[in-house]
Amino acid sequence: EYAVDVSYHNDYLYVADGDGGTLVYRVEADKLTSVATLDTANTRCVATDGNVLGVAGSAGLILFDIQNPESPVKVGSYDTGYAERVALAEDYAYMAEGVRGLSILNIADPESIYTVSRFDNPFALDVAVVGEHAYLVDAKGLRIIEIVVPEWVVEGGR
Repeated sequence: EYAVDVSYHNDYLYVADGDGGTLVYRVEADKLTSVATLDTANTRCVATDGNVLGVAGSAGLILFDIQNPESPVKVGSYDTGYAERVALAEDYAYMAEGVRGLSILNIADPESIYTVSRFDNPFALDVAVVGEHAYLVDAKGLRIIEIVVPEWVVEGGR
């Protein structure tokens, strides 16, 4: 077991712990209390947006409702194959999927997740989303991807 990523939301830490799954800790001043362990395969990345936790790893994407952070509820999943990283923004998940590039998934209905767009690139390692741009790290460095409409993405620069 080894921690590879962390996300903070409303006094809780969500830790991607590789083969150990996803760990949830309550943060109180200078103390962490373990409150939950989620069975997620080969967890590489965790991300939160509102009351949604996205977990990326060898099972693709798994979504949890974290309204009650001490008892997360799995609400959906989408097998993209192995995923390096995930970023959540509103009704979309942005998946850096290694050799498969960047995938944009509609997660508005977690029971019916689907791919809306793909951006092929050499090797997508990480992604961050700010407004209408995705910042993608791949084998060629940093790319700026315009996502004015998630169904249609174009490279905007480097």
